[in-house]
Amino acid sequence: MYILTAILGLSVGCAAWADEPSQSRPDGSARPLLKQLNEETQSLYREIQAGVVRVQLPPPKWAGAPLAEAENPVHKWEGQIDQSVKQRLIDEQKKAQKGEYRPMTATVDKGANPPNSGAKPGATSQPTTQRGAWTASNAGNDTIEFRPNGNSAGTLHIDAGGGLTSDGQIVGGGGRVDINVVPGGSFTPNNIGLVLDGEGHILVPICVEKESIDAEGVRVMVGAGQMSMAHFVGSDRQMNISILKLDKPLGIPVKLAKDRPTEGTLTMFLSPNSGIGRLLIWTNELKDWGVVVNMDGGVYGFTRQGQFLSASGSKTAVAQLIKAGAVQRPKIGLAIAEVPHNDPARENDAALGNQPAVRVTEIAPNSPAEGAGLKVGDLIIHLNDQPVGDPSGFAAAMSEDLAKASVTLLRDGRERKVTMDLSKDR
Repeated sequence: MYILTAILGLSVGCAAWADEPSQSRPDGSARPLLKQLNEETQSLYREIQAGVVRVQLPPPKWAGAPLAEAENPVHKWEGQIDQSVKQRLIDEQKKAQKGEYRPMTATVDKGANPPNSGAKPGATSQPTTQRGAWTASNAGNDTIEFRPNGNSAGTLHIDAGGGLTSDGQIVGGGGRVDINVVPGGSFTPNNIGLVLDGEGHILVPICVEKESIDAEGVRVMVGAGQMSMAHFVGSDRQMNISILKLDKPLGIPVKLAKDRPTEGTLTMFLSPNSGIGRLLIWTNELKDWGVVVNMDGGVYGFTRQGQFLSASGSKTAVAQLIKAGAVQRPKIGLAIAEVPHNDPARENDAALGNQPAVRVTEIAPNSPAEGAGLKVGDLIIHLNDQPVGDPSGFAAAMSEDLAKASVTLLRDGRERKVTMDLSKDR
C-alpha cells in the first residue's frame, strides 16, 4: 500500500521538510513523497487500463426508448411514407448508432474536353455532383471541392489535376483511378467494461437486449487504443449487466477484489466516456458511474448512480451468462427496496449506520422467505455472506446454486441470522 503510506507520511512529515529541506531530500527532488505517489498512480493506471474496455452500445429499449421512438420518423409517419424511404431511414439509423456515415465513391479518369472550351482535358465549366452528404464541384486551379450538405463543417479541397465532367465524373490527365472514400466513423463510447478472461469476454454494467445489437456487433476500444468489434453473449435485467465477446482476445483480464470497499478507503475511479481516472476516498454515497479499483490493482466493481455492483460477487451470474446466455435463480417470494442514505432508519438504528442494506417490502405466502421467518420491514445486510445494498447486488448473491441461502438481517436494532430453504425450488 505504497500510495496510502505516502499520503499518510506526507501529512506528518511536512514540518520536518520545512525545517530541514536538504536532509529530508537526499535524492535532490523537491517532493520525494509526491514523486513516489505520482509514479505509483501512473503504474496503477497503466495496469488497470490493460483490462478496461470502452464500449459504444445502442440504448437499451427499457431505458427511455419509448419516448425516443415516439419522435422517430420511421414510426411517427408510419403509413405516410414510401416503404423504400422507410427502409433507407432504418438503414441510416443503424449506421448512425454505430458512428458510421455514408461511403462516397469517385472515379478519376482521362476525359474529353468540350470542343473549343479552352479547358484542360476532361474539365468542364462548373459542374457539380451530389453524393449522399457531400457535393463535389470544380474550384479552379485544378482543385476539386467537396462541400458537406446541410451543416457548417469545413470544405475539403483536393488538387486532382483535373475537374468534373457534366455527368459528375472526376477526371484527370492520367489513367483511370478508382478512389473509394469510406470514413471510419466516429467512436463515441457510452459505457465501460472489463476484460474477464483470455477468450475475450467482457462484463458491461448495463443490460442490453440481444435484438438491440445486430450481427455486426458493437465497436469497442480495449486498453489504450486497440479497436475491435464485440458481439452479444447474454444479459441479465435483474443485475443490469451484459456479457459481450471480442472478435479476438485483446487486453489483459482484470484482477477482482473481494466484496466492496469500506468507507474511507482510497480508490481509483475510472469514468466510462472520457476514460478519465482519479483517486478518491470511497463513500457509500458515490453517485458517479464507473469502475472502482483498489490500490493493489484489484477491481472492486461498478458504481452506478449510487448503486454498487461487486465484480467478484457477480462471478456466478457471469459464468451462467457465458455458458447459457441467462441466469437461473430460485424463487424466494421476497420483494425488497434499497435503504437510501437519508432513510430515518439510519439515524434510529445504530447497528445499521451507513452500511448498505435492503428493506423487505413484501413476503409471499408459503415461500422460502416466509418459511425462514422473514418479516416486512426487516433490513437485510448480507445474503450468502455478501453485503447487499440494492436489488442488483441482491440478484447477484441469489445467482448461487445453493440448497439453502443464509440471510443476515437487522430487526428492532438487533442482528439476526436466518436460513431460507431453497431445495423445493431447485
